[in-house]
Amino acid sequence: MKKSPGKIVILNRSTSETDQGWIHIVPKGELPNPAAGIVQVIDDASLDSILAGIQADQARLGDKWPGIYAGREHFVYDDSQDSAALAWFKTFQKRGDGLWAKDEDLTDIGQESVRNKRYKYTSFVTDRADLKKIDGNRYRIMKIETVGFTNNPNGKDMLTPITNRALPAAPADGCCPDCECQLVDGAPGMQTCPDCKTNFASAGAPAANQKPTTKTNKMKNIATKLGLTAEASEESILAVVTKIMNRNAELEPLADENKTLKNRLTGMDTDQVDGLLAEFKITDAKVINRLRPALLPLTNRAERVAYITDLNLTPAAGAGGGGNGKVLNRGAGDAKRPEVDPTEEAAKQADKVRANKISNRANQLVKEVPHLSLATAYQMAATEIPE
Repeated sequence: MKKSPGKIVILNRSTSETDQGWIHIVPKGELPNPAAGIVQVIDDASLDSILAGIQADQARLGDKWPGIYAGREHFVYDDSQDSAALAWFKTFQKRGDGLWAKDEDLTDIGQESVRNKRYKYTSFVTDRADLKKIDGNRYRIMKIETVGFTNNPNGKDMLTPITNRALPAAPADGCCPDCECQLVDGAPGMQTCPDCKTNFASAGAPAANQKPTTKTNKMKNIATKLGLTAEASEESILAVVTKIMNRNAELEPLADENKTLKNRLTGMDTDQVDGLLAEFKITDAKVINRLRPALLPLTNRAERVAYITDLNLTPAAGAGGGGNGKVLNRGAGDAKRPEVDPTEEAAKQADKVRANKISNRANQLVKEVPHLSLATAYQMAATEIPE
Protein backbone atom coordinates (compact mmCIF):
# COMPACT_ATOMS: atom_id res chain seq x y z
CA MET A 1 0.00 0.00 0.00
CA LYS A 2 1.23 3.50 -0.87
CA LYS A 3 0.12 6.93 0.19
CA SER A 4 -0.66 9.76 -2.18
CA PRO A 5 -1.34 13.30 -0.92
CA GLY A 6 -4.57 13.28 1.11
CA LYS A 7 -5.54 9.78 0.08
CA ILE A 8 -5.03 6.12 1.00
CA VAL A 9 -4.96 3.78 -1.97
CA ILE A 10 -4.87 0.00 -2.24
CA LEU A 11 -2.64 -1.43 -4.94
CA ASN A 12 -3.74 -4.67 -6.58
CA ARG A 13 -1.14 -6.16 -8.85
CA SER A 14 -2.83 -8.78 -10.99
CA THR A 15 -2.12 -10.46 -14.28
CA SER A 16 -3.79 -9.42 -17.53
CA GLU A 17 -4.01 -10.40 -21.21
CA THR A 18 -4.93 -8.84 -24.49
CA ASP A 19 -7.62 -10.83 -26.26
CA GLN A 20 -8.53 -9.65 -29.73
CA GLY A 21 -7.91 -6.05 -28.78
CA TRP A 22 -9.04 -6.23 -25.13
CA ILE A 23 -6.95 -6.04 -21.91
CA HIS A 24 -8.06 -7.71 -18.67
CA ILE A 25 -7.76 -4.99 -15.97
CA VAL A 26 -9.91 -6.24 -13.04
CA PRO A 27 -10.12 -9.96 -12.14
CA LYS A 28 -13.25 -11.56 -10.71
CA GLY A 29 -12.92 -13.43 -7.42
CA GLU A 30 -11.43 -12.78 -3.99
CA LEU A 31 -8.05 -11.08 -3.97
CA PRO A 32 -6.13 -10.98 -0.64
CA ASN A 33 -4.13 -7.80 -0.05
CA PRO A 34 -1.69 -8.46 2.83
CA ALA A 35 -0.34 -4.89 2.73
CA ALA A 36 -3.81 -3.47 3.39
CA GLY A 37 -4.81 -6.35 5.72
CA ILE A 38 -8.00 -7.13 3.82
CA VAL A 39 -9.50 -9.54 1.32
CA GLN A 40 -10.96 -7.75 -1.71
CA VAL A 41 -14.16 -9.24 -3.06
CA ILE A 42 -14.72 -8.66 -6.76
CA ASP A 43 -18.06 -10.23 -7.69
CA ASP A 44 -20.88 -9.27 -10.05
CA ALA A 45 -22.06 -6.55 -7.66
CA SER A 46 -18.52 -5.15 -7.55
CA LEU A 47 -18.07 -5.18 -11.33
CA ASP A 48 -21.50 -3.58 -11.87
CA SER A 49 -20.63 -0.85 -9.36
CA ILE A 50 -17.26 -0.19 -11.02
CA LEU A 51 -18.91 0.14 -14.43
CA ALA A 52 -21.68 2.35 -13.02
CA GLY A 53 -19.06 4.68 -11.50
CA ILE A 54 -17.19 4.92 -14.79
CA GLN A 55 -20.41 5.66 -16.68
CA ALA A 56 -21.42 8.30 -14.11
CA ASP A 57 -18.07 10.10 -14.49
CA GLN A 58 -18.38 9.96 -18.27
CA ALA A 59 -21.93 11.35 -18.18
CA ARG A 60 -20.95 14.10 -15.75
CA LEU A 61 -17.89 15.30 -17.69
CA GLY A 62 -19.04 14.56 -21.25
CA ASP A 63 -16.35 15.35 -23.81
CA LYS A 64 -14.02 16.48 -21.01
CA TRP A 65 -13.90 12.96 -19.51
CA PRO A 66 -10.33 11.68 -20.06
CA GLY A 67 -11.04 8.01 -19.33
CA ILE A 68 -9.38 5.70 -16.80
CA TYR A 69 -5.67 6.49 -16.50
CA ALA A 70 -3.13 3.68 -16.89
CA GLY A 71 0.58 4.23 -16.37
CA ARG A 72 3.84 2.53 -15.45
CA GLU A 73 3.48 0.65 -12.16
CA HIS A 74 1.75 3.16 -9.84
CA PHE A 75 4.20 5.99 -10.45
CA VAL A 76 1.35 8.52 -10.68
CA TYR A 77 1.23 8.39 -6.86
CA ASP A 78 4.96 9.17 -6.56
CA ASP A 79 6.01 12.71 -7.49
CA SER A 80 9.59 11.58 -8.10
CA GLN A 81 8.57 9.14 -10.87
CA ASP A 82 7.38 9.45 -14.47
CA SER A 83 3.57 9.58 -14.63
CA ALA A 84 3.20 9.55 -18.43
CA ALA A 85 0.05 7.69 -19.48
CA LEU A 86 0.28 4.33 -21.24
CA ALA A 87 -3.48 4.38 -21.82
CA TRP A 88 -6.67 6.35 -21.23
CA PHE A 89 -9.21 3.53 -21.18
CA LYS A 90 -12.71 4.55 -22.30
CA THR A 91 -14.29 1.34 -23.59
CA PHE A 92 -15.02 -1.48 -21.14
CA GLN A 93 -16.63 -4.88 -21.18
CA LYS A 94 -17.81 -7.05 -18.28
CA ARG A 95 -17.11 -10.75 -18.75
CA GLY A 96 -17.35 -13.87 -16.64
CA ASP A 97 -13.79 -13.43 -15.38
CA GLY A 98 -13.83 -9.68 -14.69
CA LEU A 99 -13.56 -6.31 -16.39
CA TRP A 100 -11.79 -5.78 -19.73
CA ALA A 101 -10.71 -2.55 -21.45
CA LYS A 102 -10.27 -1.93 -25.17
CA ASP A 103 -6.61 -1.64 -26.19
CA GLU A 104 -7.46 1.01 -28.79
CA ASP A 105 -7.08 3.48 -25.92
CA LEU A 106 -3.34 2.77 -25.52
CA THR A 107 -1.12 5.82 -26.06
CA ASP A 108 1.89 5.72 -28.38
CA ILE A 109 4.21 4.69 -25.54
CA GLY A 110 1.57 2.23 -24.30
CA GLN A 111 1.42 0.55 -27.71
CA GLU A 112 5.21 0.38 -27.79
CA SER A 113 5.37 -1.09 -24.27
CA VAL A 114 2.86 -3.83 -25.10
CA ARG A 115 4.35 -4.56 -28.51
CA ASN A 116 7.88 -4.84 -27.08
CA LYS A 117 6.73 -6.94 -24.07
CA ARG A 118 7.98 -4.46 -21.49
CA TYR A 119 5.08 -5.22 -19.14
CA LYS A 120 3.27 -8.50 -18.70
CA TYR A 121 0.62 -7.67 -16.09
CA THR A 122 -1.75 -4.96 -14.88
CA SER A 123 -2.73 -3.72 -11.43
CA PHE A 124 -5.77 -1.65 -10.45
CA VAL A 125 -5.96 0.92 -7.64
CA THR A 126 -8.94 1.62 -5.38
CA ASP A 127 -9.43 4.19 -2.65
CA ARG A 128 -10.37 3.02 0.85
CA ALA A 129 -13.45 5.22 0.62
CA ASP A 130 -14.61 2.98 -2.24
CA LEU A 131 -14.59 -0.23 -0.17
CA LYS A 132 -17.81 -1.70 1.25
CA LYS A 133 -17.44 -4.00 4.23
CA ILE A 134 -19.03 -7.43 3.86
CA ASP A 135 -17.85 -9.28 6.96
CA GLY A 136 -14.65 -9.77 8.91
CA ASN A 137 -11.82 -8.41 6.79
CA ARG A 138 -13.67 -8.94 3.49
CA TYR A 139 -14.48 -5.77 1.54
CA ARG A 140 -16.23 -5.38 -1.81
CA ILE A 141 -14.50 -3.15 -4.40
CA MET A 142 -17.05 -0.51 -5.51
CA LYS A 143 -14.86 1.67 -7.74
CA ILE A 144 -11.41 1.74 -9.32
CA GLU A 145 -9.26 4.82 -9.61
CA THR A 146 -6.35 4.01 -11.94
CA VAL A 147 -4.61 1.08 -13.62
CA GLY A 148 -0.88 0.33 -13.70
CA PHE A 149 1.18 -1.86 -16.02
CA THR A 150 3.54 -3.96 -13.91
CA ASN A 151 5.84 -6.98 -13.81
CA ASN A 152 5.20 -7.62 -10.09
CA PRO A 153 1.72 -9.19 -9.98
CA ASN A 154 -0.56 -10.16 -7.14
CA GLY A 155 -3.10 -12.89 -7.89
CA LYS A 156 -1.43 -14.50 -10.91
CA ASP A 157 -3.91 -17.38 -10.97
CA MET A 158 -6.85 -15.02 -11.45
CA LEU A 159 -5.77 -13.68 -14.86
CA THR A 160 -3.41 -14.52 -17.70
CA PRO A 161 -0.43 -12.53 -19.04
CA ILE A 162 -0.60 -9.88 -21.72
CA THR A 163 -0.33 -11.28 -25.21
CA ASN A 164 1.91 -9.13 -27.38
CA ARG A 165 0.52 -9.78 -30.81
CA ALA A 166 1.49 -8.06 -34.04
CA LEU A 167 -1.22 -6.06 -35.77
CA PRO A 168 -2.61 -7.58 -38.97
CA ALA A 169 -1.78 -5.70 -42.14
CA ALA A 170 -4.44 -3.31 -43.41
CA PRO A 171 -6.35 -4.77 -46.39
CA ALA A 172 -5.33 -3.47 -49.80
CA ASP A 173 -8.80 -1.98 -50.38
CA GLY A 174 -8.62 -0.09 -47.09
CA CYS A 175 -11.79 -1.74 -45.73
CA CYS A 176 -12.30 -3.83 -42.59
CA PRO A 177 -12.71 -7.48 -43.63
CA ASP A 178 -15.38 -8.04 -40.95
CA CYS A 179 -17.47 -4.86 -41.13
CA GLU A 180 -16.52 -3.67 -44.62
CA CYS A 181 -16.09 -0.17 -43.16
CA GLN A 182 -13.50 2.20 -44.56
CA LEU A 183 -10.51 2.22 -42.17
CA VAL A 184 -9.45 5.51 -40.57
CA ASP A 185 -6.00 6.61 -39.40
CA GLY A 186 -5.32 6.02 -35.72
CA ALA A 187 -2.01 6.11 -33.88
CA PRO A 188 1.15 6.38 -36.01
CA GLY A 189 1.51 3.29 -38.22
CA MET A 190 -2.02 2.09 -37.40
CA GLN A 191 -5.48 2.21 -38.94
CA THR A 192 -8.73 1.46 -37.10
CA CYS A 193 -12.17 0.24 -38.09
CA PRO A 194 -14.65 2.91 -36.84
CA ASP A 195 -17.31 0.24 -36.26
CA CYS A 196 -15.70 -2.80 -34.59
CA LYS A 197 -12.58 -0.86 -33.45
CA THR A 198 -10.19 -3.53 -34.79
CA ASN A 199 -6.67 -2.16 -35.38
CA PHE A 200 -4.49 -2.81 -38.45
CA ALA A 201 -0.91 -1.93 -39.37
CA SER A 202 -0.95 0.89 -41.92
CA ALA A 203 0.35 0.24 -45.41
CA GLY A 204 4.07 0.98 -45.48
CA ALA A 205 4.44 0.71 -41.68
CA PRO A 206 7.81 -0.80 -40.63
CA ALA A 207 7.86 -4.53 -39.93
CA ALA A 208 8.06 -5.74 -36.33
CA ASN A 209 11.78 -6.47 -36.61
CA GLN A 210 12.62 -3.10 -38.19
CA LYS A 211 13.21 -0.13 -35.91
CA PRO A 212 13.28 3.53 -36.95
CA THR A 213 16.33 5.54 -36.06
CA THR A 214 16.49 6.85 -32.50
CA LYS A 215 16.30 10.48 -33.61
CA THR A 216 13.30 9.90 -35.87
CA ASN A 217 11.52 7.88 -33.20
CA LYS A 218 12.06 10.60 -30.58
CA MET A 219 10.81 13.33 -32.91
CA LYS A 220 7.67 11.33 -33.69
CA ASN A 221 7.04 10.73 -29.99
CA ILE A 222 7.47 14.44 -29.27
CA ALA A 223 5.13 15.40 -32.10
CA THR A 224 2.33 13.05 -31.02
CA LYS A 225 2.81 14.08 -27.38
CA LEU A 226 2.15 17.67 -28.47
CA GLY A 227 -1.01 16.65 -30.29
CA LEU A 228 0.51 16.83 -33.78
CA THR A 229 0.80 14.11 -36.37
CA ALA A 230 3.87 11.87 -36.16
CA GLU A 231 5.21 13.37 -39.40
CA ALA A 232 4.90 17.00 -38.24
CA SER A 233 7.76 19.29 -39.29
CA GLU A 234 10.34 20.67 -36.89
CA GLU A 235 8.89 24.18 -37.39
CA SER A 236 5.43 22.97 -36.34
CA ILE A 237 6.85 21.30 -33.24
CA LEU A 238 8.79 24.43 -32.27
CA ALA A 239 5.70 26.60 -32.75
CA VAL A 240 3.69 24.46 -30.30
CA VAL A 241 6.57 24.38 -27.79
CA THR A 242 6.85 28.18 -27.97
CA LYS A 243 3.12 28.52 -27.37
CA ILE A 244 3.37 26.26 -24.30
CA MET A 245 6.34 28.25 -22.96
CA ASN A 246 4.45 31.52 -23.39
CA ARG A 247 1.44 30.05 -21.63
CA ASN A 248 3.62 28.93 -18.71
CA ALA A 249 5.05 32.43 -18.45
CA GLU A 250 1.50 33.78 -18.15
CA LEU A 251 0.57 31.24 -15.46
CA GLU A 252 3.66 31.64 -13.27
CA PRO A 253 2.44 34.86 -11.56
CA LEU A 254 -0.74 33.02 -10.58
CA ALA A 255 1.21 30.52 -8.48
CA ASP A 256 1.67 32.96 -5.57
CA GLU A 257 -1.99 33.98 -5.77
CA ASN A 258 -3.00 30.32 -5.68
CA LYS A 259 -0.78 29.72 -2.65
CA THR A 260 -2.26 32.74 -0.86
CA LEU A 261 -5.80 31.54 -1.61
CA LYS A 262 -5.03 28.05 -0.32
CA ASN A 263 -3.60 29.50 2.90
CA ARG A 264 -6.68 31.68 3.30
CA LEU A 265 -9.05 28.72 2.79
CA THR A 266 -7.04 26.62 5.24
CA GLY A 267 -7.37 29.39 7.81
CA MET A 268 -11.11 29.62 7.22
CA ASP A 269 -11.51 25.85 7.66
CA THR A 270 -9.49 25.95 10.88
CA ASP A 271 -11.62 28.80 12.23
CA GLN A 272 -14.83 26.92 11.38
CA VAL A 273 -13.62 23.71 13.04
CA ASP A 274 -12.55 25.59 16.19
CA GLY A 275 -15.92 27.32 16.21
CA LEU A 276 -17.75 23.99 16.00
CA LEU A 277 -15.67 22.53 18.83
CA ALA A 278 -16.62 25.52 20.98
CA GLU A 279 -20.26 25.32 19.86
CA PHE A 280 -20.45 21.66 20.89
CA LYS A 281 -18.67 22.53 24.18
CA ILE A 282 -15.76 20.19 23.43
CA THR A 283 -12.87 21.45 25.56
CA ASP A 284 -10.87 18.34 26.43
CA ALA A 285 -7.43 18.76 24.81
CA LYS A 286 -7.13 15.06 23.87
CA VAL A 287 -10.54 15.04 22.19
CA ILE A 288 -9.76 18.27 20.32
CA ASN A 289 -6.39 16.98 19.11
CA ARG A 290 -8.09 13.87 17.74
CA LEU A 291 -11.10 15.59 16.23
CA ARG A 292 -9.41 18.57 14.53
CA PRO A 293 -7.40 16.53 11.94
CA ALA A 294 -10.51 14.41 11.29
CA LEU A 295 -12.78 17.43 10.72
CA LEU A 296 -10.44 19.61 8.62
CA PRO A 297 -10.50 17.41 5.45
CA LEU A 298 -14.34 17.47 5.36
CA THR A 299 -15.68 19.90 2.77
CA ASN A 300 -18.35 21.88 4.64
CA ARG A 301 -20.02 22.60 7.97
CA ALA A 302 -22.86 20.11 7.43
CA GLU A 303 -20.40 17.22 7.01
CA ARG A 304 -18.46 18.28 10.09
CA VAL A 305 -21.60 18.57 12.21
CA ALA A 306 -22.73 15.14 11.00
CA TYR A 307 -19.32 13.67 11.86
CA ILE A 308 -19.45 15.04 15.43
CA THR A 309 -23.07 13.92 15.81
CA ASP A 310 -22.26 10.38 14.61
CA LEU A 311 -19.73 10.15 17.44
CA ASN A 312 -22.47 11.22 19.88
CA LEU A 313 -20.43 14.31 20.79
CA THR A 314 -23.38 16.68 21.17
CA PRO A 315 -24.04 19.22 23.94
CA ALA A 316 -27.09 17.19 24.98
CA ALA A 317 -24.95 14.06 25.28
CA GLY A 318 -22.44 15.86 27.45
CA ALA A 319 -19.57 16.38 25.02
CA GLY A 320 -18.30 19.19 27.21
CA GLY A 321 -14.65 18.31 27.27
CA GLY A 322 -14.78 15.15 29.32
CA GLY A 323 -18.03 15.96 31.15
CA ASN A 324 -20.46 13.20 32.04
CA GLY A 325 -23.59 14.85 30.65
CA LYS A 326 -24.84 15.98 34.07
CA VAL A 327 -25.66 19.54 35.13
CA LEU A 328 -24.42 20.15 38.68
CA ASN A 329 -26.63 22.38 40.86
CA ARG A 330 -24.72 23.16 44.04
CA GLY A 331 -26.55 24.28 47.17
CA ALA A 332 -29.49 23.17 49.22
CA GLY A 333 -33.07 23.98 48.56
CA ASP A 334 -36.25 22.35 47.49
CA ALA A 335 -34.84 20.88 44.32
CA LYS A 336 -36.02 17.37 43.61
CA ARG A 337 -34.29 14.70 41.55
CA PRO A 338 -36.19 14.44 38.24
CA GLU A 339 -37.65 11.14 37.30
CA VAL A 340 -35.49 9.31 34.77
CA ASP A 341 -36.97 7.37 31.89
CA PRO A 342 -35.17 3.99 32.10
CA THR A 343 -35.52 3.44 28.36
CA GLU A 344 -34.04 6.83 27.48
CA GLU A 345 -31.23 6.42 29.99
CA ALA A 346 -30.38 2.98 28.60
CA ALA A 347 -30.29 4.38 25.07
CA LYS A 348 -27.94 7.17 26.14
CA GLN A 349 -25.67 4.68 27.86
CA ALA A 350 -25.65 2.46 24.77
CA ASP A 351 -24.67 5.48 22.64
CA LYS A 352 -21.78 6.25 24.98
CA VAL A 353 -20.60 2.65 24.89
CA ARG A 354 -20.73 2.63 21.07
CA ALA A 355 -18.83 5.92 20.89
CA ASN A 356 -16.10 4.48 23.10
CA LYS A 357 -15.94 1.33 20.97
CA ILE A 358 -15.64 3.41 17.78
CA SER A 359 -12.85 5.48 19.33
CA ASN A 360 -10.96 2.38 20.50
CA ARG A 361 -11.39 0.63 17.15
CA ALA A 362 -10.26 3.75 15.24
CA ASN A 363 -7.09 3.97 17.32
CA GLN A 364 -6.48 0.27 16.74
CA LEU A 365 -6.87 0.69 12.96
CA VAL A 366 -4.40 3.58 12.93
CA LYS A 367 -1.82 1.34 14.61
CA GLU A 368 -2.52 -1.66 12.36
CA VAL A 369 -2.73 0.06 8.95
CA PRO A 370 0.28 2.13 7.81
CA HIS A 371 -0.46 5.75 6.81
CA LEU A 372 -4.18 5.47 7.74
CA SER A 373 -5.54 8.87 8.80
CA LEU A 374 -7.59 9.19 12.00
CA ALA A 375 -10.56 10.57 10.03
CA THR A 376 -10.66 7.53 7.75
CA ALA A 377 -10.14 5.24 10.74
CA TYR A 378 -13.20 6.74 12.50
CA GLN A 379 -15.32 6.26 9.37
CA MET A 380 -14.24 2.63 9.02
CA ALA A 381 -14.78 1.96 12.72
CA ALA A 382 -18.28 3.48 12.60
CA THR A 383 -19.26 1.01 9.87
CA GLU A 384 -17.93 -1.93 11.90
CA ILE A 385 -19.61 -1.09 15.22
CA PRO A 386 -23.39 -1.75 15.00
CA GLU A 387 -25.82 0.78 16.45
